[in-house]
Amino acid sequence: MKRFTLLFVLFALDSSAITPDVDIVTLYRTGAYVERVQKLNVESGENTILIENLPPEIDDNSVVVSADGINILDVKVKTRQTTEVFSEKLKELNNKLKELETKGKELKNNIDVINSRVDYYNNLSKSLSSNLPADFFKRKFEPKEFSDIVMFISEGLKDALTQKMLSEIHLDDLNIQIDKIKREISDLQASSAKARKEIEIRVSSDKSRNTNIRISYFRSGALWEPVYRIDADPENGTVLLTMKAEVRQSGGEDWKNTVLIFSTAEPSIYGTPPVPSPWIVDFQPEFPPPRPVTKGRTMPMAVPAEVPAMAEEEMKVPAPPSVEERGVAYIFRSASRVTVPSDNMPHSFDIISKKLDAEFLYRIYPDYSPYGYLIGETMLPEDFPVIGGKLILFQRGTYVGEAGSAFTPGGDKLKLPTGIDKNLSVEKKLLRRKEFTEGVFSKEVRLNQAYQVILKNPYERKVKVEILSRIPVSRNEAIKVKIIKITPDAEIDSDNGFIKWMLEPAKNEKTELYYEFDVTYPKGKRVGGL
Repeated sequence: MKRFTLLFVLFALDSSAITPDVDIVTLYRTGAYVERVQKLNVESGENTILIENLPPEIDDNSVVVSADGINILDVKVKTRQTTEVFSEKLKELNNKLKELETKGKELKNNIDVINSRVDYYNNLSKSLSSNLPADFFKRKFEPKEFSDIVMFISEGLKDALTQKMLSEIHLDDLNIQIDKIKREISDLQASSAKARKEIEIRVSSDKSRNTNIRISYFRSGALWEPVYRIDADPENGTVLLTMKAEVRQSGGEDWKNTVLIFSTAEPSIYGTPPVPSPWIVDFQPEFPPPRPVTKGRTMPMAVPAEVPAMAEEEMKVPAPPSVEERGVAYIFRSASRVTVPSDNMPHSFDIISKKLDAEFLYRIYPDYSPYGYLIGETMLPEDFPVIGGKLILFQRGTYVGEAGSAFTPGGDKLKLPTGIDKNLSVEKKLLRRKEFTEGVFSKEVRLNQAYQVILKNPYERKVKVEILSRIPVSRNEAIKVKIIKITPDAEIDSDNGFIKWMLEPAKNEKTELYYEFDVTYPKGKRVGGL
């Protein structure tokens, strides 16, 4: 029987070792299905193929082996300890770490020298205004001579501070690189101390032949998250929507030149439905009250009548569903082959990008903020769902902020909060606040208030604006609120006290809104909220 050893290693110590390629990786939100492929020559008869140094996170039951033109007789997954897999990589990282730390020390020394120069110029500057020799002012300085002294100090100090700033920036960058390498060393040391997996495969062939052997397995220690970049262009009524996948993975295997497939399915949630039990409703059994306790002794309690035993099925508590319905899983594929190192760091890849028509609305709440909140709405294509995740918001290339998104299927409308626009704002003015006392016998106070809201469209285009203002809402019958006047016409929600104007001011148009109301209440009462 012939025996082959394939080394599935990230960093091979022997240059002649075979490293089978990771061909396709299907990423789930919690784990990855890895498919590797290797060409090899199999001799006639029975052969044993040993695949070593696989990640320890492999689920043994998920291993699948196939090959072209040969028979798979047996597959065994084993666990063994190893501490030598990453020795060369660790040596390389430690050398790099020493190199960077040496550069860091040189930069710190350079910064100390620059600080000495800064102190020199500062002390020289102080000497010009104090601690001058007694005969200094007896000398006659030419204007140019004095200005040269000042320029010498000024330019020297400016140059020293600039060099210090650049050196500190460089030192910060070096420290980031040093921290990253230290994390990689720590991860590799932890991985090298862990158990590694190996797969022993017995095969048979009727003749000597070249074949492709494929090994696939599910492993933990890998995940992906959807991220959406949204670049809104209100002027042209479009939005550029880009879906990205943010991938992290560790475990000691790099995915090089690999096709990534991103799935929303959850392999850890099994498809077996729960077995429901009956939901029983019945009267609780009644027990006689306990006898009173007399001083000095306790009277025995009456023995309750025998309660009919409930059937076992009737006593079961209904089990909650063990599976949450998530609908159809979505599958996305990377646009090209990519590389994902095993560093547990986020790596971002574009999946799909489309420019879509969008409608934009400015929403303004004058009682809270004078600025307009730009809200976009677009119709998603059927093949472009938003499956939930982080939204990175831009407005015409300018970063706005981040937000979260819920699931929105393709073909539905997607609402996009694209940030505050300080160019479009309103001014709210209190025009009148006056109290009147009314009534002959039962005195009432009538508080009259009038407000003006001024909106100016600063753009060279028509815009849609929603303005929402408030009026008081009474929670007492003795307090009455009456709207006197609203211009222009608006939608009124009396129950919640909102006035909503839907406006479309033309370019550079100024719009004035007015609303007035009375609040009437018994004299002598103090009303909160006014």
